[in-house]
Amino acid sequence: MGVSNPGSGTAEGPVDAGPLVVLGPVLRRRLQRVREPSATLSVRLRPRAGRDALEGWRYGVLQARVAAPPVGGKANRALCRLVAGELGVAPSRVTLVRGERGREKVLRVDGLDAVGVHERLGGS
Repeated sequence: MGVSNPGSGTAEGPVDAGPLVVLGPVLRRRLQRVREPSATLSVRLRPRAGRDALEGWRYGVLQARVAAPPVGGKANRALCRLVAGELGVAPSRVTLVRGERGREKVLRVDGLDAVGVHERLGGS
C-alpha cells in the first residue's frame, strides 16, 4: 500500500530502531558515574591523635590518624578529608563504604583507579 518510514511505526506496531536508546539527563549522569574509575582502600584509623596524618602502609592497610574524636562521625569525615587532600581529589570523591563505628575502614575513591591511589599515597 503506502511506503512506511523506518522508525515511525506501522499498523502492526512500532518499528525497532536498533540499539539507539535515548536516555534522560539524570540516568545519563548515573551511567557516567558508574563508568568512571574508582578504587577501594583499606584503612586503620586512630582517632583523637595529636594531628591528622597518614602514617604509611602496613600489611596492605593504610595507617591513619586524625585529631577528631569518634563521636557523631567526626573522625570519619576528618579521615575522608585527609585522604582526599593527600590524593588531590575533592572530599566528595572519597566516601566511607564500611566501618562506620570501627577502626578498620574501607573507603571508595571515585575518579582514580587502584594504581593511581597507591602511587599518590606511596603505596606498597
